[in-house]
Amino acid sequence: MKLKYKPIYTQAVRSYESLSTCNRLHVAALLVQDGRIVSVGYNGVPSGQKHCCDIFIKTGGKFYVGEWGPPGEMSANEVTEEEWKRQHHMFSERYEVHAEMNCIAFATKNRIDVSKCNLIISISPCINCAKLITAVGIKKVYYLDEYDRSQDGINYLRDNGVICEKVT
Repeated sequence: MKLKYKPIYTQAVRSYESLSTCNRLHVAALLVQDGRIVSVGYNGVPSGQKHCCDIFIKTGGKFYVGEWGPPGEMSANEVTEEEWKRQHHMFSERYEVHAEMNCIAFATKNRIDVSKCNLIISISPCINCAKLITAVGIKKVYYLDEYDRSQDGINYLRDNGVICEKVT
């Protein structure tokens, strides 16, 4: 990636993160070809489903699992941070689509040859996204921050010949 593009892509990824509906981790992804952004994705659930931010609530240093009701009302149970993370992980595994998946899906749906693109993501990929990235033929991945649970995704990509670079 050319040095002059790094701040632009970094700003774009950070802006798209704000669209994420996940209350634990906001992630965005860009597919770039010849200096142009050709696809964007962020993490969330498919249209019409309950969003993470409607179920997993953090406020005032407390953690709740439930749903927001009418303005100012909440139908939720307070839980420990560990329990909140455990339940969120189960929800995420079942319902959430990762930023990389959304980005690649949009591109392929619109007949963009993703194998000619670089992927820029705000968080290094999980192992499942790394498998998808490899399978579709993306050769370069740039990421801003490391995934807090595991570096298995980055290791998998490197083991499969994908160039991975942390953007600083």
